Amino acid sequence: MLLFVLSLSAQTVRTDNDTNDLKPNGKGWGERDTRPPSADNNAATPNARARTNGISYHGGPVMTTTKDVYFIWYGTWSSGDQSILTNMVQNEGGSSYFNINTTYHNGSNTPVSNSISYKGSTTNNYVQGKSLSDANIETIVANAISSGALPKDTNGVYFVLTASDVNETSGFCT
Repeated sequence: MLLFVLSLSAQTVRTDNDTNDLKPNGKGWGERDTRPPSADNNAATPNARARTNGISYHGGPVMTTTKDVYFIWYGTWSSGDQSILTNMVQNEGGSSYFNINTTYHNGSNTPVSNSISYKGSTTNNYVQGKSLSDANIETIVANAISSGALPKDTNGVYFVLTASDVNETSGFCT
């Protein structure tokens, strides 16, 4: 089963405006790096430190604008389960929790947006079987796009959400 987990909880929003030296803390806002200046953290003063957040940028593309979210419901799903996940995505973007994304930047120092937009979904009734490899997952997404069930969207993030009787045989989940 391929599972994406987002944790929802009450959050506090930072009110200060100087966010140049914030790093993510997993709570929905950044924290100041309070380490003393050293060769390891590249700074003479806290405000002069290079922006770091625990993720190394390797020069590839970064989605800095609003992400469009698409669900592919693979297998048998109840409408209740679908509505819970759809509602979560419709309301997560812009939240203080999702605001942690703004502490990440691309190579031009453009921050990542904290917004997402739910754009739609489609269903797939076990066309690739009940044991899915990474290649099967890719095929499911490609078929949803090529059939016109979902658009090809360069700002799109496609989630293949599998029913409980489906096994994912490679990648992150087994």
